[in-house]
Amino acid sequence: MTNDSLVTFIWQIPAGGFQWVDVCPPAKATPVRWLTVAASKGRRRPGRQYQPLQQYPALFRTFADTPPTEAGIVDFANQYGALGTGPRIPVPIEGPVRARPTVDDSFGQWCDHIRHMHLVLQLWDAIVAGDMETLEARIEVDWQEDEAFIRYHHEGEPHDVWYSPRQGNTTRMAVHPSLVSYLQGEDSSRGALIVVQAIVNYAIKAYVNPLVRYRPEDNRLVPEIVPNHLLGVLWLQFAQSLTSHTAYRQCQACGTWFELSPDKNRIDRLFCKNACRSKAYRGRQGKARQLAAEGVSLDAIAQQLGTDAETAQKWVAQREAGKG
Repeated sequence: MTNDSLVTFIWQIPAGGFQWVDVCPPAKATPVRWLTVAASKGRRRPGRQYQPLQQYPALFRTFADTPPTEAGIVDFANQYGALGTGPRIPVPIEGPVRARPTVDDSFGQWCDHIRHMHLVLQLWDAIVAGDMETLEARIEVDWQEDEAFIRYHHEGEPHDVWYSPRQGNTTRMAVHPSLVSYLQGEDSSRGALIVVQAIVNYAIKAYVNPLVRYRPEDNRLVPEIVPNHLLGVLWLQFAQSLTSHTAYRQCQACGTWFELSPDKNRIDRLFCKNACRSKAYRGRQGKARQLAAEGVSLDAIAQQLGTDAETAQKWVAQREAGKG
């Protein structure tokens, strides 16, 4: 999956942002909290557009860290837009799979998808880090003669995250016969890779479409990978990250995840953009002045803020100069 095959995906964000309203779906007596475009005052202003695949390649991680609360979801939607519509992701399991209901922008569905992405990312991060303690707690390979089943334990997750038969907080997944020979005993690491593969593949099938497009500049047809909506973008980004071995870091100022790569950002970069770096710098200056006013020594201020005493003294001196 290369960047050349990715369509220029554009997503819209309304100028007035989003709000929660109570909606009564058909055949339901109780209202459901629903994310909708905020009512505009006066003449409707045009919204803004952006290209999430190009501008925010680590958006899937920001989404996974979004608080599953009304306030947290609105904050995400106001910055990046609504999820869109499409089928939910079933998990490949032993036995029949339920029909796929459509994804909507109800509060419950937002929470499902945030927790779903967060859960799978936790598993993937444990694989990359070689965190066997987490993998052995989450993944159990169950052998029955020549067949293998993986029990995926996800503690604390709500029952509606996974559409599958379950026993408590465990999902049981049958391993494809072609992969059984690669499992060695209770191999949690390989079992985890098989689980991540299965979940991401189902997501891609549900939310992303491969198409061909006529390109007039060179008179040829080219393949393109087209997400159905923003949720498709998030899973497509996740799928790309599995094979690109890209490192990510969370901005120390705003919390946004960004990509670390030689052609985009220095590997030691701490902030997603210059504005965040400037904001953090001003925050450290303000903290230095606050600590000085409380009688903290320059050496202690420097140590707490990760700088040297000379720099801390300059920050404090700027405060004294401002008073004068």
